[in-house]
Amino acid sequence: MITRQERQIAFFEEIKRKLDPRHSLVDEVAILLDLSLDSVYRRIRAEKALSMEELFLLSKQFGVSVDRIFDLDNHTSLFTNWMIDNEDFTLESWLSTMADQLSIIKASKNKEIIYAAKDPAIFHMWNFPDIVAFKVFFWKKSVLMHEDYRQKKFSFDEPMEEVQKIGNRIFDAATKIPITEIWNESTFTTLLKQLEYYWIAGLFNNKAEVNRICIQFQEWILHMQEQAEKGFLFQYKMEKPVSQSSYTLYENELLLNDNTIVISTDHRKTAFLTYNVLNVLSTSEPGFTNRLSEHLHGVISNANQLSSIGAKARGRYFQKLLDQIQKFSKRFKD
Repeated sequence: MITRQERQIAFFEEIKRKLDPRHSLVDEVAILLDLSLDSVYRRIRAEKALSMEELFLLSKQFGVSVDRIFDLDNHTSLFTNWMIDNEDFTLESWLSTMADQLSIIKASKNKEIIYAAKDPAIFHMWNFPDIVAFKVFFWKKSVLMHEDYRQKKFSFDEPMEEVQKIGNRIFDAATKIPITEIWNESTFTTLLKQLEYYWIAGLFNNKAEVNRICIQFQEWILHMQEQAEKGFLFQYKMEKPVSQSSYTLYENELLLNDNTIVISTDHRKTAFLTYNVLNVLSTSEPGFTNRLSEHLHGVISNANQLSSIGAKARGRYFQKLLDQIQKFSKRFKD
């Protein structure tokens, strides 16, 4: 039987693996719990049992499941909830947290992201400011329901400097991490449905705004096709793109994706499940993450590869997307 001491030691080991290597475990815990270094060492060595309050604070701060302490079985998984509430955890802080997490992943020697995408992964759009402007407006008005957006119409004049700066960090980190994505036929067409709804609802000032977004949407699709062909991510309109890490894209024709992500680093796997568009549940519980990883690899084994070698499937898939955008945008051309 596993003792309380063994569970507590394992809990701190999990925190240490998740902590940025540049930071000291002892110092971070001492600051968080307001304890002396000696008191922290006693807890790390399990000479002193953690109180429920200390356990709660550590779990919340470092995003580490307490299953190590409570010895939960393989049918039970605990998740950390990343939920935007417009006050304590705004869109900007949510994006900053993502940028920080990707930077930590980037620093790992061994790393990989597998992303089954219901919607385009958020790290893709930052090369396209018109897309960013619309998506931020959509998130704040229809997802987060900001009070000051209640009567507001879309405008390209909204300040985006802070969000774009964070987004550039996200994209830069993503280019340095091996990424495998699984798309289906509707992954990129959700944006068209959002544009159509906003037009019908009278949230655009004129057709020219919608057409401008559609033009950049086509540029985005063509850039995604080029990245898939080359097998790596790079800045839009970069004169001589150089591979920093691999990018592999698959088309899943059988199952609908649901924005499921598994991130593997040197010592652990972490799963991320999205809900209500932007909110995220995450866990590093091995039983859950290993099973989810196996499932995604199974999906990949039955999918069409669109990147690098899959020229025929790639051309068919992206041409279908372009045809849909062009058909949609005809209504908004003068």
